[in-house]
Amino acid sequence: MQLDLLTDPKTLARRSDPATSHAAAALVHNFGPAQMRQVLSALRRFGKAGAEQIAAATKMDAYSVRKRLSDLEHASLARPTETLRTTASGRKERVWEAVK
Repeated sequence: MQLDLLTDPKTLARRSDPATSHAAAALVHNFGPAQMRQVLSALRRFGKAGAEQIAAATKMDAYSVRKRLSDLEHASLARPTETLRTTASGRKERVWEAVK
């Protein structure tokens, strides 16, 4: 599984980002791969799901799920579908699926 995308902090923060972003990028290797596995597992269980659904199932924050979905997309392990669903706040979010 290609979950090594989070190993180089230099690729996770731009030079123009604040110091806090660089500090977070340096630490993401501690939790990012495990979160990616959780999100991918939930996607495979559900078939298709939005970030809020995945967050509820994994007990993760929806913001973190969205970050990991993006990481999974870059690793070609997940992709957004054309389907949108309504979130609890009434906004629309993309529905994602695992890549076979």
